[in-house]
Amino acid sequence: ADAAFLHDITPRPAPARVGVLKQPLFAHTRIDPRHLRAVDEATSQLSAAGYPVQEIAPYPTADVTFESFRHIFTSRLAGMDAGEGYFEWVRQQGLKVSERMLADALRHTNGLPRLLADCWQVDAIITPMLAYTPPQIGTFLALDHEENFMEQTRWSPWGSLFNVAQLPAISVPWSISPGVSTPQARTPQAAQTPVGVQVGSVTLNDAQLLHLASVLHV
Repeated sequence: ADAAFLHDITPRPAPARVGVLKQPLFAHTRIDPRHLRAVDEATSQLSAAGYPVQEIAPYPTADVTFESFRHIFTSRLAGMDAGEGYFEWVRQQGLKVSERMLADALRHTNGLPRLLADCWQVDAIITPMLAYTPPQIGTFLALDHEENFMEQTRWSPWGSLFNVAQLPAISVPWSISPGVSTPQARTPQAAQTPVGVQVGSVTLNDAQLLHLASVLHV
């Protein structure tokens, strides 16, 4: 409701086939069982609401998409004044991106919506929002810069897809039902902390995606 109000969008129902993607897209990483459980429960809720759901796998050119994301993201910092630390490392990566590399990246991302629709044959996908619970502040910055960049990707190996494809997506908080036994869920605080379930569009517009997300937010 907040997203609809802030963006002045009236959610609108539409028939939608939903793909369930639990494998990481842009990095090899282990997914916390709590986050997988959230996707399973959300998938069951969508199915009970009448939406056709099906398991899908990463599309074959996901590595090209990640490389394109990296070139586009870092090149946007290339023209900024020199800094220090992680920022300066990212800026230096951007300075290495040639005009040809950037043009190829933009060409790939412009074709992503059609590529995803053709490959997955669904209208939206549901994934975990993160691979594991957010670490303590400073964890990423304590790493080598390249490892920092890659660990952030392992932490969130799905979200960048919608940034580069310019498709709408939303993270819906999901409280895990009782019965999950993982190290992260053995304390009362962890058990009560919701995790994010990402609902991302392949063919739906903003209004249609917000309605689909509202089916989960009850």
